[in-house]
Amino acid sequence: MRILVPLDFNAPSRHACDWAIQQAKRSDPSKPTELFYLHVLEPMSESTLLREKLDKLKELEDEVDSMRELAESEMKRTLGSGGLPPNVSVRYVVARGKPDLAIVGKAQELGAELIVMGTHGRTGFDRLYLGSVTEKVVRSAPCTVVVVKARASDFERERAGETP
Repeated sequence: MRILVPLDFNAPSRHACDWAIQQAKRSDPSKPTELFYLHVLEPMSESTLLREKLDKLKELEDEVDSMRELAESEMKRTLGSGGLPPNVSVRYVVARGKPDLAIVGKAQELGAELIVMGTHGRTGFDRLYLGSVTEKVVRSAPCTVVVVKARASDFERERAGETP
């Protein structure tokens, strides 16, 4: 079983990680299970890039590489292996692109059988204005998508600057 878990390090994505780990622990011990933690770095807009001088492009690419390394180390530090059984392996993946497209693309590339995502549960104008990465993934994913909603207490701690 291959499980893809997109992360943005907020309360809902952490809750989705916990859910995915529990699923992995319940998997058949005689079969391998792979957890792929994915963080997507969104590219800068074209207008931002156009405003930059050509000599700054190398500096920007170095910065993106730095962000990729930071995201990967944050995933490893935050998530670890969660005391998983020997048949479960964990891989950390960092991609660039529009989040919904990158998630669906990685799911296809990795042959994921399940995507586990957190959601803020926004409704009304907030959802319309901000869009919903989760909703877009659900509509276009090549496999089953489980949406895990975080608890209200997680949001309160996150707003206070605490890690849930």
